[in-house]
Formats: sequence, structure tokens, C-alpha cells
Amino acid sequence: MQHLILLFHVLCFSSGIASIVVVVLVNGKIRRAVLRYYLAFLGIFTVFITINLLNVYRYSIMKDADTVLSLVNGIIFLILYSLIFAVVPHFFHALFEIEAGWRNVLFNGLAVAAFVGSYVPFFVAGDIPSQMTVIRFLLGKVYFIVVVSVVLYVVILSVLQLKRLVDPRIRKVLLSAVIMIVVFIPGFVADANYYQLQVVRHLLPFGLSFTSLFYLVWNILSIYYAFHFIVSPPPVSSEEVPPTVDPAELPAAFIRAFRLTPRETEVMKLLVRGVSNKEIAAAIRVKVGTVKNHVSNTYEKTGCTNRVELINLIQKYRS
Repeated sequence: MQHLILLFHVLCFSSGIASIVVVVLVNGKIRRAVLRYYLAFLGIFTVFITINLLNVYRYSIMKDADTVLSLVNGIIFLILYSLIFAVVPHFFHALFEIEAGWRNVLFNGLAVAAFVGSYVPFFVAGDIPSQMTVIRFLLGKVYFIVVVSVVLYVVILSVLQLKRLVDPRIRKVLLSAVIMIVVFIPGFVADANYYQLQVVRHLLPFGLSFTSLFYLVWNILSIYYAFHFIVSPPPVSSEEVPPTVDPAELPAAFIRAFRLTPRETEVMKLLVRGVSNKEIAAAIRVKVGTVKNHVSNTYEKTGCTNRVELINLIQKYRS
């Protein structure tokens, strides 16, 4: 059984590497900020799977129960969780092109707090067994609750924003991801209580990880969809301007209707061309934060939440 579980983890690790390679190829063909966040997510998860693989090999095959290595692994897991708290929300904010200033700050703060929390075991416990007890508590209770909260946030955000995605293939990918997350929730709960289920009560084989299984299925779907993106790039995304829109000048009626200031108008001309906030800031010689404020103000005035809605609204004023 242990050899089969080890083989399973090797397969999960291999799928992670393959998925990263494919996404890198996609990023070379379709450059998007969201893909960089996705690569960060895959990288974090692949490190997690690698540690699981080494642990199964060390405990089950080599019969090595070095407590120092176990402590190091526990600390690494805490750090990986802290990174996930920031990367996952950032990925979905970039995917939906949400100006999530305060939300990004909130999740970044959560990640920093979690990172600092990874050192708590060294301050509240004096010996390695006690430190491992603290780590298991943090992973199984505290950090797990935060993970569930982040997952619920991105699921709700995805459901609310799903219809605003331009490419139907991206909508299909996202819907598949949401369904997968919901289906695997019981497995995530089991993984959070792995010590009781696998070590203490022996209800599950040691090393069995539903999170790893989730990652394997995720990567299979990721490679499948990414292959289609390589063969046939997606149509106009929310960062690109439809051919029917001439961004050279905004309609005067549009500017008057929403009382755009000269600076907001200047920013909007560049925004609808697909220019990033950083590039806009460089073009008009202001800070990125200033550009974000102009974009946020314009979205508030127009009732839009992303570039697609803004472009569609501009088209109405051209007719």
C-alpha cells in the first residue's frame, strides 16, 4: 500500500511540473498578469506536494522518523499556507480585473500575519514534540479556518463575476474549478485532521492526501485547457479592445454624461486600449496609485466594474 501511495505522490508531482511547463508556454503566447499569479499558485502547490512525497518516502520506505526534519516540514507548510493566503485572492482579482485595493491589502496583511505565526511554535514551546503539537494545532485549526475563509471568498467572487468574463472557455475553466473545490471540501477537512485519522486512529493509510488528489485532477484539467489555448488563443479578453471600438477619442456624450475630468478622460483613453495601470502612470507621469484612483472614480461614476463593461458602455454612446 505504501508503495502505491508513494507512486501516487510521484504522479502528482509530475503533473505539477508538467502543468507549470504548459502554463509557461501559454504565458509566452498570451501574456497576462493573471498567468503570473497562477504560476505562483502552481509553484507553491508543487512545493507542498514535493514535501508530501518526501515525507511518505522517509516515513514509510526509509522508516526515518527524524523529529527535526518533521519540525522543519511543519514550518515550511505554515509558510506555504501564508503565501496561499495572498496569491489566491490576487489571482482571482487579476482574473476579473477588480480594482481590489483594500482587499489586496487585507489579504497581504493576512499573509504577513500567517508568516509571522509560523514562528509561534518556537516561542510557546521549548522542545520539539511540544513544538510539533503547536504546529499541528495551527495547521489543523487556525490556518485551516483561514484557508476555508479564503476559498469561500473566491468561490462567491467567482459566482458573482462569472458572467463578466469575455472568453467562454475561461468561464468553463473557472466553473470547473469551483465545482472541484466544492466536491473536495470533505477531503480537505480530512487532510486538516490527518494526524488523528492517519497516525492516532489509523482510519486512513498514512500519506494519503486528498489535497494531492485535488492537485492531480486540477493539473490534468489545467493541461487540457492550456493546450487548447496554445493551439487556439482566446478571443478578445477584458484587457483588449474590440475591433469596433476606436479608443483614440472617447465620445463627448460619454464624457459629459458621467462628468469625467480631463485627467480621468486621459486615463480612460489609455485604459480601453489595454494599457496597464503602471504603463498609464509612466505615460502621463503620475504615480500608479493616482491612476488607480482615477480608474476607481470612473468605475464608480459609470457603474462599471471592469474594462469589458466600460468598453461596452462606450460603444453605446458611439451609436
